[in-house]
Amino acid sequence: MQVERFLIDRERDGVCVDTGRMEKVKDAAKISVDALRANAITSAGVEFDIDSPKATADTLRKLGIWEKTTRPVRDTQLEQLAGEHALVAMIVKYRRERKRYREIEALCTAAKNGRVYASFSQIKTPHDRLLSSSPSLDEGIAAGAVQDQQLVGLFGDAEAALEILQEVSGDLVLHGDFKQRKSGGDFLPGNLVAEGVNHREILLSAAIGQPEPAICRRFLIRREQAAAIRSGVVSRYQRLFAWLDEFKRLSLVQGFVEYGGKRKYLAGLRSSDIDKRNKAVRSAVRWLIRY
Repeated sequence: MQVERFLIDRERDGVCVDTGRMEKVKDAAKISVDALRANAITSAGVEFDIDSPKATADTLRKLGIWEKTTRPVRDTQLEQLAGEHALVAMIVKYRRERKRYREIEALCTAAKNGRVYASFSQIKTPHDRLLSSSPSLDEGIAAGAVQDQQLVGLFGDAEAALEILQEVSGDLVLHGDFKQRKSGGDFLPGNLVAEGVNHREILLSAAIGQPEPAICRRFLIRREQAAAIRSGVVSRYQRLFAWLDEFKRLSLVQGFVEYGGKRKYLAGLRSSDIDKRNKAVRSAVRWLIRY
């Protein structure tokens, strides 16, 4: 309830945002969107409306990439194809960056005298992740433009999530990789991570237990790459994944997740449906690492 009162105050009084910084981020995002669009069209070798699902599907059919039907191609289907086709990966990256640009633009437009009046919710996900809307503050937080650090801390991030995993598991290899990264090195050895894949995000996806198809779609990699990455991180951080296995087992046995004096009941932990049970276990880990 203390957190709820805090969020109500921020909805009423607004959140301080560095609008000058966000305008610069918006300009940079627009340049990135235009460059990604131009690269995708150049790679296709033919001019087409990349914003149109129908035109995109027609172009991919002509190039022999998409199946020969009249159906438009959805974003999820493009993500599935991206690991096998460089052109499709370019289109997906363009659409993701276009979405990011629109969210940044909405945040800039919503700002009034340096404040943004967003709506907050902690009940839209099973693991109580804080979300904001009308507009979303995610891009402002990522850019370091949201000046209320107490609020920023409630959203959580990949770095903080990995620190929690390091502390609870006592994995010395993970601790050493943290120190290496702080001195300027990569977070994970290069042979474990495909080029262009975010090191922290891929490790968190494996720790949470995301299935390989979901990892492929998120990071636009092939199935065999996802399997190799998962195998590599599990082998490297043996203590971490052993601890997580026990944490997940206890959650299933008890029917709730518990840590640090807090307890969370998750629907599905006792379900006979394997998919529901696996989804609940993933939510249990997300609740633990606040991610």
